[in-house]
Amino acid sequence: MYDITDLISKKRLDKYENELPERALDLYILNVRLCSSLYVIIHFFEIMFRNKVDLIFSKHLGANWIFDAQYHIGENIGHMKNAIEKLSSMKDKNASKKDNLISELGLGFWTRLFDKDYMPLVWDKHPEILREIFSFHKNKEKVKLSAINGNVNSIRKYRNKISHHGSVVVCSDGKGSCAVMHRVIAEAIRTIAGNAVLTQIMAIDNFTEIYVDGIKQGLLKKTKN
Repeated sequence: MYDITDLISKKRLDKYENELPERALDLYILNVRLCSSLYVIIHFFEIMFRNKVDLIFSKHLGANWIFDAQYHIGENIGHMKNAIEKLSSMKDKNASKKDNLISELGLGFWTRLFDKDYMPLVWDKHPEILREIFSFHKNKEKVKLSAINGNVNSIRKYRNKISHHGSVVVCSDGKGSCAVMHRVIAEAIRTIAGNAVLTQIMAIDNFTEIYVDGIKQGLLKKTKN
């Protein structure tokens, strides 16, 4: 008869064992619950982010900018090639349809648009694009490409960490606590969509409830950040 810890694997549970001896499985299960709750806010950020970027890029660079090879730079050449090949192989999809391509391109493509490689082609020519994408930022003067690039990429990496079943309660990669990252993602949504939209999302977001439950169980320490 297999035990749940056998099938999860000792190696995976080791980090939780080192953090809380005798309560490794409880901490692991809490991690799963937190990752599940974080999916909600990451889901909305990713979809709203790519659609807002396309909306503003289309306004300034043309409605079909996404098909223009000059905007496929560096790693985005590969992202675009893979997306088109995947869509072309699917009978019910069409790679020439913009909506299909937008949804097929991963978050990596959209965050790469804010890399310095795009400075001469996009950001130097159209500095207003950045402020229009993050139109609800509290201080427009602080909307800088380097800061935005760092922020959206930190969210992308956190999203990938969760997608690959990583730990958000035992961290050794320098990432902020899950509570901090939850606030970072929420703030990113607010800057692109506004307070009203964020309020709607928070109404179905149960991260805080699970996080507080983890503290009450003695599995987490309340963050000061």
